Amino acid sequence: MAGRPRKPTAQHTTDGTARPDRMNTREPAFALGAPDKPGCVSARVEASREWDRIVPILVGQRTLTVADLAVLVAYCVTYADLVDVELVKASPDYSPLLIDLVIDGAGQEHRRVRAHPIVASGIKSSHENRQAAMQLGLTPAARAKVSSAPAPTLSAFEAFAAKRRSG
Repeated sequence: MAGRPRKPTAQHTTDGTARPDRMNTREPAFALGAPDKPGCVSARVEASREWDRIVPILVGQRTLTVADLAVLVAYCVTYADLVDVELVKASPDYSPLLIDLVIDGAGQEHRRVRAHPIVASGIKSSHENRQAAMQLGLTPAARAKVSSAPAPTLSAFEAFAAKRRSG
């Protein structure tokens, strides 16, 4: 089915456009918070650095849930892939084009020019990273479509008790 993806119920509630006749009464609600960093991310230095950078931002924005592990892993791993691609492209012996010598059936040599495989890898990683970033609300356009969970409100007693503990 083509078209715009559906807004979650929390978004409709925040926007004031919630209609009971159109709401999914069984929409899953996951706990806010960061999932544990998996080994596949920890094993790659750049992926692990990106995880450590982005998770506190998403937690602070109250948009990350424990159910977001797969898209978060995809974002961090494709980010690491992009870094790897750029490192290859920055090396002095890199050329975006490769020339292969091919010998045909008659014994004649022919040159075949083709794109370096890292170019296609970079394009694919960039596309996948952008998709994951949009799912997490990490692009300017996607950020406008994401709302964070409301901050928990304290009762008068809880506010008083917190004030007494802090000072």
